[in-house]
Amino acid sequence: MKKRTKVISGVLAGVGALAVGGAFLLQRNIKEPSEKAQQAKREALKQNEGWYFPSLSDELPLVIFYPGALIDVAAYSIWAAELADDGYPVFLVTMPFELAMLAPQRAEQVLARFPQREYV
Repeated sequence: MKKRTKVISGVLAGVGALAVGGAFLLQRNIKEPSEKAQQAKREALKQNEGWYFPSLSDELPLVIFYPGALIDVAAYSIWAAELADDGYPVFLVTMPFELAMLAPQRAEQVLARFPQREYV
């Protein structure tokens, strides 16, 4: 029984080390936004689920945007600010480790903030 416990402990330690190493490598490979994008992000309102770029229009739908894998969501700030200036409110959704597959229902959390708003 002791040998089996040692084997299981070794396997779990190995899996844990791989998970930590994988998370470290993912963080190192995330593409950082440009300085211009960082400046555009300053126009946004920080929310728990990401960054909200409000617009003056109540008629146009809310744009909920999931970022590409391993891309910092702030990289899309220039586009989001321009779209908001054109009347479309934009919500750039942040993801754990910049991977949307780790939070596939995040849009539902965003929609809870805007229950009467149309969205795309």
